Amino acid sequence: MSERLDKAEDFLRSEVAPRANQIDSDPVALRTALMGLCRNGLIALRRPHKYGGPESDESEFRAFQESVARFSGSLAFLQTQHQSAVSMIARGENEELKSRKLPAMGDGTLLMGIGFSQL
Repeated sequence: MSERLDKAEDFLRSEVAPRANQIDSDPVALRTALMGLCRNGLIALRRPHKYGGPESDESEFRAFQESVARFSGSLAFLQTQHQSAVSMIARGENEELKSRKLPAMGDGTLLMGIGFSQL
């Protein structure tokens, strides 16, 4: 396991597991948990190095996603929304958008999600 995954597991076990029911039912507790991921550098794992990110590989990213889901469904869903937005912007061709948004997406300064309709 990588150092980043160890850090994630420690955070999830100590901060999320004891409050899992509250996190899954209280928006304030959910935000607190989300900001904990931000403080620990775990909210923009696919953000490229160029924009301040860890640029996690697929294996590490999927292991992290599974780990969060074991502890809180609401936190897993919410952070996935943000991680997906980071990934979509990072893979895009709009360099101006990348340089404007990606640097702020790793510490909670800028949080966003994605939405789909007509699925």
